Amino acid sequence: MASNEWELDKPHGSLEVVDASLSGGAFLTENNPHHFARRGHSLFYFIGDRAKPLATDDADEQHDRVAAHAMIDKRASQGYNVVSSCSSSKPDGATVVAIRSTT
Repeated sequence: MASNEWELDKPHGSLEVVDASLSGGAFLTENNPHHFARRGHSLFYFIGDRAKPLATDDADEQHDRVAAHAMIDKRASQGYNVVSSCSSSKPDGATVVAIRSTT
């Protein structure tokens, strides 16, 4: 993936798709492993956004739990179904990734 946004133009990780045991679960389609479907095989368009407030705590910058939940609720009302956040604040430099589905 290439992007004009410097934050996105970096090496990327991976996404593991597991058995969809919940009604809202998603899985890769059999005919095209680059597309998702929900149980019942209805197509699922993965649309997400990044949420910096999930990884920081600064009320003056509106990066706190209240701001994070407000942002997630707003994105859900706009049709987004995934919000992700990354933090590399661990002492060993490891990256922590949290993904919260809005649906």
